[in-house]
Amino acid sequence: MHHEESPQEKHDHGMGRMAGAIGFVLLATAPLTWMITGTFGIMMIAKLVLGMGCLIYDVLKNPSAMGRMLGGRSATLMAMSTVSVLLVLGLVVVGNVLAFKNPVEWDFTKEQIHTLSPQTVQILSRLKEEVNVQAFYPPHGDEDSTTVEEILKRYQKHSALFKYELVDPYDRPDLMKQYQITDGGPRIVITTAGGREARVKGPWEDELTQGLLKVTEQSSKTVYFLTGHGESSTEDENEKTGLKGFADAIHADGYEVGALSLTEAESAPTKSPIHVNDNAVNDPIVLQVPDHVQILVVSTGDRELLPAEVAALESYLTRGGRLMLLLEPHKNKAMKSLLDRFQIEAVDDVVVDTNPVTRLLGLGAMSPLAVPEEPRHSITRDLGAGVVFSGVRSLKILKDEATTTESLLVSGASAWGETILKNGVAEFGPGDREGPIALAAVATRAVADDVQGPLNKQARFLVFGDGDWINNQYLSMQGNADMALNAVNWLLEDEDRISIRPKRREASQVFLSEGQLRQITFFAMDLLPMMIVALGLALVMNRRQR
Repeated sequence: MHHEESPQEKHDHGMGRMAGAIGFVLLATAPLTWMITGTFGIMMIAKLVLGMGCLIYDVLKNPSAMGRMLGGRSATLMAMSTVSVLLVLGLVVVGNVLAFKNPVEWDFTKEQIHTLSPQTVQILSRLKEEVNVQAFYPPHGDEDSTTVEEILKRYQKHSALFKYELVDPYDRPDLMKQYQITDGGPRIVITTAGGREARVKGPWEDELTQGLLKVTEQSSKTVYFLTGHGESSTEDENEKTGLKGFADAIHADGYEVGALSLTEAESAPTKSPIHVNDNAVNDPIVLQVPDHVQILVVSTGDRELLPAEVAALESYLTRGGRLMLLLEPHKNKAMKSLLDRFQIEAVDDVVVDTNPVTRLLGLGAMSPLAVPEEPRHSITRDLGAGVVFSGVRSLKILKDEATTTESLLVSGASAWGETILKNGVAEFGPGDREGPIALAAVATRAVADDVQGPLNKQARFLVFGDGDWINNQYLSMQGNADMALNAVNWLLEDEDRISIRPKRREASQVFLSEGQLRQITFFAMDLLPMMIVALGLALVMNRRQR
């Protein structure tokens, strides 16, 4: 006689069948859990114990169900369900394996912070020898520890010759001492088999790529500074007058820094007889910038350049030289002929700006903030901030057919060129130039075919109305450092370096440890899909048992 089940028995049997379905799926997906977590840990053990417990609960609540399940239609349905579950799980496993072996990334951030620039990718593709990177960061120590490994993996993805290693500073004090690693100094060391070495301060693409260029370039380029007139020194660490910060930035960009004097003879002349009271010069003295000088920076010193020195600079540019000229208000009279040849006029004034923005930087009205002229030149294309000057004269841009001259940086509309400054008081009046006015200019000219010993096909000439903006005090302000290095790179025709200036994160960030990442993956790719499959299987089994 058929026994009519009570409501409580129906509830118990239904709960048992649901537990059995969950237990079956738990045990069937255990290999997936092991693959995701990579260890036989607490998640794996919990899954196996819970799965067995659910199956035992099902047997206890449905002791007669096993026989019915093994017969006829029920066995067929169970087999079909089992095959379906295994098929779905198999597809998930295969999909995860393929994704693991062939990872694909999409960068939807506005700043493309997870994507290397095309210039960096091109540099990596040109590697001809193995490059080793040692990053000295404690594991899971700070944000940079996670960031550095992420970006180094992107570099390695584009070149098999790029190798990296994360070094725990506490485990390797010998390497810390060897490379002189300090808390505030460079923490990444790039080396090659040939013994070349570069230091990088932080895990940012612009700095890493510059270091990579430094160790892979076969020929070192040198930035020369003209000396002999009381100019600021590249070895001077004085905040207001020194250029040590600029020299260090040039070194970090992979270049050397040198000094050049046009009036100091490289070798002693022949000791022929000479009348000591004769001041006359029978033959004109001709000075020349040496051919090996790839770029020359001329700043304003205490004394004007001699006519022969100015003529040497003119000849240098005629042969395709690269020159950066840093002027100062009410000085540089000897440079007029050189500026005239490149269609630039240095106005005898000092630029004053009433814009209160510079007051926020602790500066006065004679420290105007300049912005790139539009349309932008390649030098200022990626400049994200203005340039702060300190006592700057304005420039006028002239035109001729042989020279391409254009304004590079301009003042704001609130500035003007003051020609008569009385007792420290500036007032816009007749003869003063109204802003916006040019504070920096760039000029290029093709080298004539009849020039003897050309250095390049094109002369490049940069003029700034001030020289203090690159000293130790001002270099770190706003976009001064970027502007200075961009100027050097353009003069040396290293435009690739201009376009990979810092690309910093501006979005909010969440840093996860490796364990937290495994847990999220477990819940998203294992537990959640498993529960959906188990619930569906339990519903099917309940319906079939009615």
